[in-house]
Amino acid sequence: MRRPVARCRALTGSEIALPSIRRAPSPESRFAVLKSVLAVSVLGVSLAAFAMRAPACAQTYDPRAPVCLHVFGELEGERMDCIFPSFAQCQAAASGRPATCLTNPYFAQASEVRPARTGRRVR
Repeated sequence: MRRPVARCRALTGSEIALPSIRRAPSPESRFAVLKSVLAVSVLGVSLAAFAMRAPACAQTYDPRAPVCLHVFGELEGERMDCIFPSFAQCQAAASGRPATCLTNPYFAQASEVRPARTGRRVR
């Protein structure tokens, strides 16, 4: 990188290249630079913390409840609430709202739990 030079004319009329003189930065400009570095650092740390948080659960249906309430429409927003142990409770919650009760297709009953594998093959 070339250093900038200031040009001046001597008494003879020819140009002479002189090194430019750099002034020390003012305290205000130093403070502005430090503020911007701090802001970028805080932004970077908060983005890293946001990226490292626990991943969001992508499953729509909660496997612990047998009945789901499907709410639809613009008024309440479309969502699926799988929190009801019976259709009667779900229907009570759905009354007067744009909603319907559904059987949870991912409900895991206690009787469906498989025993742990022992590692042996059965012939």
